[in-house]
Amino acid sequence: MTYSAVSPCTPWATRDDMQVNHNDAAVQPDTLDDALRFASTILYNLTARRWRGECTDTYRPHSLGCSCDSDHRVLRLPANGVRSIVSVIVNGETVDPATYEIRDGRWLWKKRDADGGYVGWPCANDLTKATTEQGTFVVSYTWGQSPPAEMVLACTILAWEFALAWTPDCANKCKLPRNVTSLSRNGVTTQFPDPATLFENGKTHIAEVDMLVAAINRGEARRQPMVLIPGQASPGSRGIGSIA
Repeated sequence: MTYSAVSPCTPWATRDDMQVNHNDAAVQPDTLDDALRFASTILYNLTARRWRGECTDTYRPHSLGCSCDSDHRVLRLPANGVRSIVSVIVNGETVDPATYEIRDGRWLWKKRDADGGYVGWPCANDLTKATTEQGTFVVSYTWGQSPPAEMVLACTILAWEFALAWTPDCANKCKLPRNVTSLSRNGVTTQFPDPATLFENGKTHIAEVDMLVAAINRGEARRQPMVLIPGQASPGSRGIGSIA
């Protein structure tokens, strides 16, 4: 799967995260879902794209990308911070999850059987074949860091304001700046804050949201600088292989 570099893989919040006071019969569920995705993208970028949410990738290692030891027990996955394995398919057959585990958020280890024996990972993979055929090897996994609870709350606060702005009967309740421009959504023309001015200087103009974003960015700026070593993968970078 592929993702936009400017959007998180998943929204930072859902309708279930909304506060009790974020409720109005005029606001439609699909409008609120759109607003949550929109707010997530905005806050993701305002906080230097730190929290990608839960991403899902499918990886088909090249033969040289299969970083095995002598008994082929370990495979290095492309992403740092692997959260879970969705499936491992070898020769078209799903491998029993009880026979492998993730270590250090990156390494897929094949366990030994109870008698001490095992069948290791293949170090050959025919990428010209469908994953249902012999001679193939594919791993699907989730990765990515979720935002902290404070940012989830900020996302719901900002999303609610967009939902109000996108609902004609509620637009006058919206706290976003009133420098507006016309926007058509789902065939309905509404008034919407001008993005060119709304986020000027990295501010949403929602006080509690802006205070939190500023605090996080200031704290990040004071962290020790990261040293990148040539030839060594940076966090979140992808390794050798094919990602569908």
